[in-house]
Amino acid sequence: MKKISNVATFLAALLLIQGCATDKPLVKRDLASLTPLKVVRHNTPEIKIHTVGGMVLGGLLFGGFGMEAVGAARGKALREQSSLPDYGQLVMSKVIERLPKEIPDWPRMIVEDKPVESDYVYKPGFLLAFDIDAMTRYSVGPKGFNAITSAEMHGPNGDLIWRKQFFYSQHQSGRDRELNELEADNAKLLKEEMDFAAEKTVTDFIEDLRRKR
Repeated sequence: MKKISNVATFLAALLLIQGCATDKPLVKRDLASLTPLKVVRHNTPEIKIHTVGGMVLGGLLFGGFGMEAVGAARGKALREQSSLPDYGQLVMSKVIERLPKEIPDWPRMIVEDKPVESDYVYKPGFLLAFDIDAMTRYSVGPKGFNAITSAEMHGPNGDLIWRKQFFYSQHQSGRDRELNELEADNAKLLKEEMDFAAEKTVTDFIEDLRRKR
């Protein structure tokens, strides 16, 4: 059991490291000039649910990649069974709702409802894109929901003018829950946690946009 706990802790630490990619602050400029601003999101990956049994089975069969595959399969089953929300869509919806209210000179947005491919470009104007880099839940080690979300803004010529990545950890937020608690009652607590995580993520993005350099 101790060995499995160490594996889970290592995987969670690896997820945290992945969430430390280089950010790029938005330089001081007239936000209203970022028009038109197209807002898009990329496809949301499956949430990977890591349990002791899943990590042992996946590890024995295929090593680390096996653990990831087993975790994703369990996440897909829970999403379909409990109708989990699309976390990427949840984040983008909150951004669209909050940005004009909290940043008065925020430009007019053109929102693309459906996910776009990773190489999507918007030549007529500026592009704000959201990407869920990873989502996990652990039953051992740092328990709970984790999500890494990236936001990027590009100019008409494709140059990167802003980038921010945020790592949300239910454990670090002091909101630990056991796996069975999160999945009970049609995953009610997990859905609440995903909504809370999305709010925290959007708050971090908005605070960074306000700090124009």
